[in-house]
Amino acid sequence: MSGTSSPLLLPVASSGCSFGYGLIDPARLPAAVCEAGFSGAILSDSGGVYGQWVFSRESTRTGTVGGAGAALGIDGCRPIRFVAPDEPAWAALCELVTALRLPGRGGDWRRVFEESSELLVAICPDVGTALALRGRLGFGGRVMVEVRPRRFGPGDPAAVEGEVLRQGLEPLASWPVVFEREADHVLHLRLVAGSRGLPVSALRPEWPASQSAFLPTVARFRQELASAPRSLSNNRELLEMLRTVPSRRRLWPPGDASVDAARLERITRQRLRTSYGDSVPASRRLEEELRQLERGGLCGYFLLFFDTIEFCRERGIAAVARGSAAGSLVSHLLGISAVCPIRYDLSFERFYNRLRREPPDIDLDIESERREEVVSDVLERLGRSGAAVCELVRLRSRGAFRIMAASAGLGRRETDDLASILSTARGDPVWQDARLARLLERSRPLTGLPAHVAPHPCGIAVHSGPVERSIGLEGCNMGIPLAQFDKDGIEWMGMLKMDLLGQRGLSSLSMACRLTGRDPIGVLISTGKLSGRVASLLAEGSTIGTPHVESPAMRDLLRQTRARTVDDVARALAVVRPGAASSGGRRRFFSGEGLGGGIDHHFPGLRQRLADNRGMLLYQEDVSLVAATVLGLEGARADLLRRRIRKGEMSREDLLDVCLARSLDEEAAEALWSLLSGYAGYGFCKAHAVTCAAVACTALSLRVLSPAEYMAAVIGSGGGFYAPFVYIEEARRMGLRLRAPGVNSGAWRARPREDGVMIGFQRLRGMGRKDFEKLDAGRPYQSIGSALRCGIGPALSTSLAAAGCFDELGYTPPEALLMIERGVDDSPDLLSGLPEPCPGLPGYTPLRRARLEAGLLGACVSDSPLRFCPRPSRSTPMAALPARGNVCCWGMPCARRGLEDGSGFVMLMDDTGVVDAHLEPGAYRTARVLSRRTGYTLVLRGRMMRRGRMDASAVAEGPLTPGPLLL
Repeated sequence: MSGTSSPLLLPVASSGCSFGYGLIDPARLPAAVCEAGFSGAILSDSGGVYGQWVFSRESTRTGTVGGAGAALGIDGCRPIRFVAPDEPAWAALCELVTALRLPGRGGDWRRVFEESSELLVAICPDVGTALALRGRLGFGGRVMVEVRPRRFGPGDPAAVEGEVLRQGLEPLASWPVVFEREADHVLHLRLVAGSRGLPVSALRPEWPASQSAFLPTVARFRQELASAPRSLSNNRELLEMLRTVPSRRRLWPPGDASVDAARLERITRQRLRTSYGDSVPASRRLEEELRQLERGGLCGYFLLFFDTIEFCRERGIAAVARGSAAGSLVSHLLGISAVCPIRYDLSFERFYNRLRREPPDIDLDIESERREEVVSDVLERLGRSGAAVCELVRLRSRGAFRIMAASAGLGRRETDDLASILSTARGDPVWQDARLARLLERSRPLTGLPAHVAPHPCGIAVHSGPVERSIGLEGCNMGIPLAQFDKDGIEWMGMLKMDLLGQRGLSSLSMACRLTGRDPIGVLISTGKLSGRVASLLAEGSTIGTPHVESPAMRDLLRQTRARTVDDVARALAVVRPGAASSGGRRRFFSGEGLGGGIDHHFPGLRQRLADNRGMLLYQEDVSLVAATVLGLEGARADLLRRRIRKGEMSREDLLDVCLARSLDEEAAEALWSLLSGYAGYGFCKAHAVTCAAVACTALSLRVLSPAEYMAAVIGSGGGFYAPFVYIEEARRMGLRLRAPGVNSGAWRARPREDGVMIGFQRLRGMGRKDFEKLDAGRPYQSIGSALRCGIGPALSTSLAAAGCFDELGYTPPEALLMIERGVDDSPDLLSGLPEPCPGLPGYTPLRRARLEAGLLGACVSDSPLRFCPRPSRSTPMAALPARGNVCCWGMPCARRGLEDGSGFVMLMDDTGVVDAHLEPGAYRTARVLSRRTGYTLVLRGRMMRRGRMDASAVAEGPLTPGPLLL
């Protein structure tokens, strides 16, 4: 609080969450208000309460009063700032915001006025608006009218105050703040204009704020409003009424706690007997978990996910929990998690720690193409107790530049061109133009400013009651209710969150299961001992098309570790993480040095406890394990210590005090701090690593059991880490025959055939889903003419013919094209009795056909594109590359990644295999230039460091493969 004898309130403040208008960060506003000498402020952004939670949090931290408000326009009136003095009023404010922004959710604003308006305070911009609010609109709460300094418009504060009092209304000393410094007004004008796509010269006077809408000092506030004593008195009175809201509360669980607990116990105990028999450890663990979940009120939360999983199972949708929730036996028994926490020694405390203030959450991966189907079901079941979490979308450099360019009058086309090369601002001569350089510099302060809200990619807020009584809601283009708090705000409020994440790897797995008649969730949960063939593919790094383990770095690590089990893959996933690699974890893992000599000296038992990880910390849970082992902490306290170190809430001195209290000498305590602080920040959650490993091994098992179905699913779902043509070539290397989609037998997506895979019509240039539906509706076709009459259009008909889609009717591409050119569609009788309409017409050469396929289907289907190129002399096929030694190899690049020092990695592929090569800066630059050519190949020379990994010293251009530019 301010130390003045007569504290004052800043009653009208807009932040950057008044999109396209305000400039102050709501997290910065409390500190700025405090520095100016005010004892509190009311944040009232336009249309909602988006920044209110962080404003409340920071107000509490700085010791100021953080009043909650929202500027809302009702029934044609100028925006009115509705203020919530306390928690009950906060609920009314959220309902009012929802009624105006999402009318179908629980009634309209008139109902809120009738039931709750007496809880709210309304701050009106003028007398006319206040009279309309009290009279015509029927508002029953306290109504106040702003009295501003003379600088904001005509009228002395004393005269305005007198008019307000004559009308029987209450005046309020106010200073509408939109930006922090007076000099920010120019930036404000550019933001308002550019956000509307207009130059500053086209702004209407009423759109931007006054030049005086900066944050004043409290002395200046008093001085300029000294002639309105009643307004200042009401300002102090309002300050005394206010409480900082919303406050952190516990707003979960939904449902009846006792009923949910009984149902959860019934389901899990029944499944425990089926899965674990009379296992005493499993029974004890289940009993302990159920006890903690009931005590924490989480039984209903788990049942929400159980019902979601059952919905997915009924509809054949792949779904599996990721993250720390896999450490719960209850999760596994309910089918939410695919892995047994007992088998993999996963920690329950990592998921739910009774000592943590934050609520736990479960992340559920769902096949991406059907995620919206699941989200709709969940929200329907939750009713008013659920809403999608929003994401506060902030301006990045390009968005900020676009706004500034529009405010300066640049055209859209010129702005688009400049924004596309913004990353070259340091070296491109275009930016040496003084005007453009000035625009770019002016746009920088806008970077990071909130621009709008959008549905979060995965989050759903779960409430114990109607969400709109705790957070304002609005609509969105997905047609679902959207909370005005982001995921951090939801957690800060104390709500539970369901994270339903779309995962493309699960889409291919699920599609493969459907093609083979398997239940995707059942397949995921039944991951067990891997077959010899699956283990061999892992050890060889032959995992292209396998989710989580197909990147070049991951495949190389699988080869290095000779991974053959789920545990091996999980460890590889942890080691490959950027944090582990940057902290030397990968080097220590392979060198066997573990935690280092100093740690082994002070804590000799740790290496044995971490033997499965080669004596080092790999997972976040390992940090807790060390804390528990060395300090004698029980699981929940050890996990809490890890979290505090990771978040920077525990200092070196704090840990030393704990160590000394447990009789560790200072040298050992220092060693422990060095160890834990170095690892706590980057560790990978073991439960998450094991889950990803299990999904990968399940997918690889499907590939071994049903190769055609699996690769058809991968190609049909759009692939994963690589471009689609990489998966087509991988299928060819597996011995599968590739075909163009047949006019009668082709599906929208790729589908398995007796000896291989038929590409889907989704890949045919010019073919849309509606065109395919027309084609599919008329099947089967006996002739080209009957197919053309389905209504797909002449251009698409030509593409069908050239791509070989009429092969199954007995027509080669040249024959089909000639028939279309002769007007078969107009003269259907031409085909009758002519089984060979163009006798003797030669077919295309294999090269010509490959070129057509590359242009029309995005890949050569009938044969590998490299078969049409002369192999460079002295180059070795990928399959024959030695494990070590000097080599020359040639192929098509599949992926590349640049490093900060200018070097980079390139993955090269031929028709026998792949190799991953590291290129020095000069060579990598050449590879980047060559990559701009369609159908290019590279010749690499260098040294094999180990099987599958090459250190290339030279790069050259190879012969071009068939591609769309060669048609």
